[in-house]
Parts: sequence; structure tokens; C-alpha cells
Amino acid sequence: MKNSDFQNHDQATSSPQPKIIEVLAALRSEWENAANGESLVNVNGSIGLILFDMVVRLGLSTEDANVLLGHKLSTELTELMAAQLNYN
Repeated sequence: MKNSDFQNHDQATSSPQPKIIEVLAALRSEWENAANGESLVNVNGSIGLILFDMVVRLGLSTEDANVLLGHKLSTELTELMAAQLNYN
């Protein structure tokens, strides 16, 4: 999507749910803090963990989380979280 696409977005389009906007803004803010002033354009991160964080923060059901994450990523994240719990 080009920058002009953002600027020319139809103003009549209804806004997404406020919760979604709040969650995404909070995630962005956390990434900005973690980046220590570096542009987020230049920051690398795990897409899988970002998606997982969104699932948790949005309070998605297990079914919706599995749709969003897909079977493979959902399984990988479940195993990762279980390993983390066992480690602590």
C-alpha cells in the first residue's frame, strides 16, 4: 500500500472496533519502547510472537486464535509456551 493510499482512505468507511485500535496501539508503543528510539521500520521481530500477542490481548477464543494463527503456528506457540512454563 502506498503512502498516498493511507491519506486518501475513504472517510466514510466505519472505524474498526475501538478495542482493536487500542490493542494495536499498545503493541506499537511497546515495540517503540523496546526499540530505544530506532525506527520501527528497521526493527526485526518474530511475526509469530506478534500474532500470539495480538491473540492474547484481543481475548480471542481458542477457535478464533487457531484460525488466525493456523494449525502449525498455533502448535509451535503452544509448545513454546509450555517449554517456557516448564523452564520457570
